[in-house]
Amino acid sequence: LAFVIKSLPKLTELNLETWFISDLTLTSINTLSLLTSLTLSTYMLPDTSLVKLNVPTLTKLALTQMTGANTNLLTDAVLLQFSGVYKKLTSLTIAGQQTITNVGATALINSNPNLIQLSWSGFGFSDPVTQVIPSTVTNLSIDASEVTNTAWGILLQRLTSLYSLRVEKGGGFASGLPGYNDNIKQLPKTLRHLYVDSDQLYSLEGLPPLESLALENMRLVDPSVYRAIMNLPLTTFRAINCPVNDQILGILIEGQMAGTVQNLEFCNCPIGDRSVKFIEKFSNLLVLMVAECNSITQEGLEQLLKSPTLRRIVEKLYLYNFPIKPEEYTEWLNQWPKLDDFFGGNLLGQSLDQALKIRRLEQRNLVNKYWTGNPLPYETFVHAL
Repeated sequence: LAFVIKSLPKLTELNLETWFISDLTLTSINTLSLLTSLTLSTYMLPDTSLVKLNVPTLTKLALTQMTGANTNLLTDAVLLQFSGVYKKLTSLTIAGQQTITNVGATALINSNPNLIQLSWSGFGFSDPVTQVIPSTVTNLSIDASEVTNTAWGILLQRLTSLYSLRVEKGGGFASGLPGYNDNIKQLPKTLRHLYVDSDQLYSLEGLPPLESLALENMRLVDPSVYRAIMNLPLTTFRAINCPVNDQILGILIEGQMAGTVQNLEFCNCPIGDRSVKFIEKFSNLLVLMVAECNSITQEGLEQLLKSPTLRRIVEKLYLYNFPIKPEEYTEWLNQWPKLDDFFGGNLLGQSLDQALKIRRLEQRNLVNKYWTGNPLPYETFVHAL
């Protein structure tokens, strides 16, 4: 690999996904004087090796660790070293095991004042780190477990051109609470994509004209609160571990989003059998995901799979953790003319070898994957797809 990289001295972009990256490979990357974009995704890349990476021409750097890795990707020593090397980054992505503090994180962010995209998971941001996020950032994704409500207010006032925001573990991200900043109302009007994991949202009033909205771990049970989003021009709506039920779904279809949503996803939500009739009202639906929604019975699932409306429009269908027999759902799915991607995890409790014997689905090249054992976390479920 090192030999191949050295043989390409004019390389400007390198995306490397491999089980192991050796010191020799890193040294060869350092010789690429024209390299501006580097993505390293690996299982084995310890911090003692990563610290040797030295490519000051980079404007995009992405370091991600494959699931299950047991080595430490980053330390403060690595980040401090990087802060002295990388000064031109406009895009920074970090994901993996890290033993770092505010010192290392603030140093690297501070050294790149022209960042446009910042995505960092595996490290909980706190107020001091958010203070150095440059106002140029338009796409932000962070673990906000240590960010206070006040710090969120200050940050959102500074990010006036924010286009995409992903807030993980954002307990400080709040709305509708007396004495707290209403972070929903502080979102810039430029925002189009919002993912919020927070149990402190009690109002959805004041959202900008979003194209995609994902809500996770919300406590909002008052159906009327959801009227604030029913007229958003959403193409994607995702609810994860939220009290979205049939009544709330019935409210959502009264608004504009019933005609704009193309991707509809529910995970661990109390929607029931009535939801099938409401889902049918999303007239431009292309992708439907229903996972861990245990209030849907086998009868409700049969209604979904037999729905003439959904059969006519849906192209991708993802179902997880429903009891149903293979011969039944095979016959029904073969009547979905547009379906080109299907996931039936835990539908059958069958092995993969058994599932592949379902010839009609196999002939149509539908994607079938089956898991056994405990239900998977939602993010793992989506990642596997």
